[in-house]
Amino acid sequence: MRTTRGHAVESVIQGPWSTPTPTGADESERQRLAQEIAAQIVAGHGSVVRWTAELPDVDDWRRAARRAARLLGVRVRTGVSDDGTKVWVVDESQLQKDRSAHHSRPRRSGSRPGTADGV
Repeated sequence: MRTTRGHAVESVIQGPWSTPTPTGADESERQRLAQEIAAQIVAGHGSVVRWTAELPDVDDWRRAARRAARLLGVRVRTGVSDDGTKVWVVDESQLQKDRSAHHSRPRRSGSRPGTADGV
């Protein structure tokens, strides 16, 4: 009887690892896409969402989005919607600024958050 671990070990690729050849866009196309996404991040106030059906390669788009973040000097998160129809990037530093602004708002004295009259 074969164990799960034994089966997993048999399916591991062995031998020297080599960098895979690029699939999709070449280097100049990736740079152009990163610049385009960087502009969209700025215009979109920190986030961009695209339909995956419009993209030749979702992984290339996500790599370009991370490159765009490096161009802008910000941290981002990328992802794909649960149903796989959309891909997104969000500027983490923008979220942090929004959270800080929310928490630093002055409160009226004597009132509790979430109440109109402080009672």
